[in-house]
Amino acid sequence: MVAYVSSFMDTCVYYYDYKNFFFVGNKIRIKEYYGSGGFDPIENKYGYEYPVLNTDYYNENGKIINNK
Repeated sequence: MVAYVSSFMDTCVYYYDYKNFFFVGNKIRIKEYYGSGGFDPIENKYGYEYPVLNTDYYNENGKIINNK
């Protein structure tokens, strides 16, 4: 999977299917919500622990199949 971090107002990490070096899938598979703030939980330069507040799982059609 390939992760894309969106951290403008709220921090979310979106996971997409990995196709190859040049291409990524176009449908979200997993979305993790970390709350408000402009940080990158994957890069994590300072070693902080960022708890995931909400996780959404999607099927191959883009519909939520599990929400925790």
